[in-house]
Amino acid sequence: MRSQKPRKRTAWLITWESSRRDYLADLNRPRVVAILKPQISSSTIRQLLPVLFISESKLTFSEKIAYSFFRRHVRWLRDDLRRICCGDNPWLEARLVKELYVETYPDTSCREKLHWTEHPRHSLTPSDTDPERHCLEDTKFDMLWYGRGGKGGMQQMLTDLH
Repeated sequence: MRSQKPRKRTAWLITWESSRRDYLADLNRPRVVAILKPQISSSTIRQLLPVLFISESKLTFSEKIAYSFFRRHVRWLRDDLRRICCGDNPWLEARLVKELYVETYPDTSCREKLHWTEHPRHSLTPSDTDPERHCLEDTKFDMLWYGRGGKGGMQQMLTDLH
């Protein structure tokens, strides 16, 4: 890992979340969907999340049209304490985080660790309050995008077209 001191930022972090780990694995993409400036308003995030959900989900054209044009149920887009969520299971979750930085590896550009600190989530009852916590997402992009052999995925699709 590089020894240079990283610049830590506050940002909107948008991630895939689920009640089941296998649902996240089935997405076959990084859990982190977007990292946005903290100056973006929560109302803009509320407009952006459905677009990201529709574009990032494995949906057929018919399903994309259904999500885009038809009335959604009440829980489709929701504010939940200090976060905004969109979708069912899995869902997208946007929240402001602090101390966000990337840790890189000197021997590869295909692996990065994203570190951040979640703000405490307060509730009406003290037993339901989540403390501040430090999180990380370690992603090997070459394995995620191309599989173990470095081929497949988009690279194989482009080969098939020629």
